Amino acid sequence: QTLAAAPDDVAAWLNRGNSLLGLGDLQASHTQDDAARSSYAAAIASFEKALERAPDDPEAHNNLGNGWQRLGRLQAARERADEALESCRKAESAYVEAERRAPDDPAVRNNLGSALQGTGEALASLGRHEEALAAYRRAIEAYAKDSGHAQGNALSRQGDLLERIGRYEEAAESYRAGIAALE
Repeated sequence: QTLAAAPDDVAAWLNRGNSLLGLGDLQASHTQDDAARSSYAAAIASFEKALERAPDDPEAHNNLGNGWQRLGRLQAARERADEALESCRKAESAYVEAERRAPDDPAVRNNLGSALQGTGEALASLGRHEEALAAYRRAIEAYAKDSGHAQGNALSRQGDLLERIGRYEEAAESYRAGIAALE
């Protein structure tokens, strides 16, 4: 929906590409080589669409490089993840309070979604997967009214976690929902 309404939205193209990379990684890990190649090709095409619109965007160039050569994820140190979780929880509280005061402000909902996504990432790095998934679900809900590309990104991150914990069908569904939120 986002790209249909705003085909020049660079962030949506980048998020779509990242979701496709995640789906491709899932497919590759299950020896679905043709499907993975197709997902990677579509991801590269998305990054190239972003570069057509923003040729100097370093993020788009970086993501295109990721499409060609997938880099491993760096694991956050446990001590830093604890600190990140604490900061995200404080941000979450502040945004919930702001939303209570301005329930129709899309910027507030977007910030809340971002904080919830950070909470999910911190919880995932601490091995608290079910709590992380709950945080991602809340982020997706916060983004639902306003931001297709942010929602697509949260769905992709949720897919990454589901894949990591072996819930492959749910991961694929999450990646596909992320892609759909961007189209």
